[in-house]
Amino acid sequence: MIPDGHTKFGKNKIPRVVSFSGGRTSAMMLLQLLKKDELKQWRGDCVVFNNTSAEHSATYAFVSRIKKITEEKYNIPFFMTEFCTYEAKTNKGGYTRKITYKLVNDLPYCKHNNIHGYKFKGEVFEESISQTGVLPSTFQRNCTINMKILTTNNFLTDWMASKTYIDQQGEFSKVSNISDADIVKKHRIYNGELSDAVIIDKKTFVRSCQAFRPKQFFKDFTNADINYNNPYLKEKTTDGRVSIFGKDAIKYHNYIGIRFDEKHRAIKIRKRIKDAKTNLSRSGKNKISSAKTQPPFENANMPMIKAKINKQKVIDFWKNPARSKYDLDLPYDGMLSNCVHCMLKGKSKNQLISKKAQAIALDNTNALTPNSIKWWARIEQKYSRKVIKSDKNEYTNIGFFGASKAYVYQTWVDELGETNEEDLIKLSEEDSWNMDCNCTD
Repeated sequence: MIPDGHTKFGKNKIPRVVSFSGGRTSAMMLLQLLKKDELKQWRGDCVVFNNTSAEHSATYAFVSRIKKITEEKYNIPFFMTEFCTYEAKTNKGGYTRKITYKLVNDLPYCKHNNIHGYKFKGEVFEESISQTGVLPSTFQRNCTINMKILTTNNFLTDWMASKTYIDQQGEFSKVSNISDADIVKKHRIYNGELSDAVIIDKKTFVRSCQAFRPKQFFKDFTNADINYNNPYLKEKTTDGRVSIFGKDAIKYHNYIGIRFDEKHRAIKIRKRIKDAKTNLSRSGKNKISSAKTQPPFENANMPMIKAKINKQKVIDFWKNPARSKYDLDLPYDGMLSNCVHCMLKGKSKNQLISKKAQAIALDNTNALTPNSIKWWARIEQKYSRKVIKSDKNEYTNIGFFGASKAYVYQTWVDELGETNEEDLIKLSEEDSWNMDCNCTD
């Protein structure tokens, strides 16, 4: 039997985390929690937004507005985080890249006057892909795992340890310490078959990223007071960190903005948590792989499902004159939510987004960013894995949509001139490409 160890402090001591997606539903949920005084500063409650660098510019503006309300009116910390990597020494004296996270503020990144600002040109997304060497796909969303799940997990191990700052990771260096030879050697150890030139090209971006994560103070990334004193968190802290995995892992409530008409997503999340608890009594190959990144004592709270809040009720909430001035400045159809040209939106929706020219680069330049479908086409061509067919001397590409002879996004781009907006609107309503959003699942 797994020891609990969570109840002696009482349920009220268990910290709350609000997973903020950047959309209307999670914002409505957050504002209702704040109004009902359900989030407590003393307990270590906080709000977390994981930036993918592939959101629409209006989403970033909305996140900033909700962050300001949360912190200045209710004094609850709201943190923006980003996936990143750093270089660490290996036992053999070389260097390797490891994944971590960093804190960012709610203003755009600028290397001249805001180095701690959020990225918005796809840099975080590409760093994740370049690090793993594998594109996310409709079958395996490693984008969600890296940029959301693991980023939140790493953040919580620091935040819930009552720390005032997060340590520098990696050694200060302006350039990468990893050589081309190191990249190729590691690829061969794992029986990789890519040519030297291709594997070096795929790793070029991540090696150009900062080689260390700087020391960062939590107080510099929130306007709320940080003054929590939770005995439960102190009990669970060892050497400046808490554990969110294992039999003695910390317990916490995670509030997720899933509507009543999306409740099938809740089933997936609850099953993953159940599987994670099952993994506590298993070892090695017997562990359920899909739950290895899931903290076993996370309690998923979905108050919008309990209150039977559907899409129309969310729209009505934001159309209220008292809140409309804070509303997300995007259409209610949801086409521009989350990563602008996400593969889950399907062919016709992605083409329609591009056709309507609703996705404009944040800095109003001609820079190629995830706001453009051409950015996705470039990423797919650069990072797709080429596999030779066994029966003939032909290659297939393993990309955003699995195996395909052609580059799918580029095909969509090439077809844009032959399609009209009216046809795309009709097709987008019945497109078989469309899949449910599961960035939190």
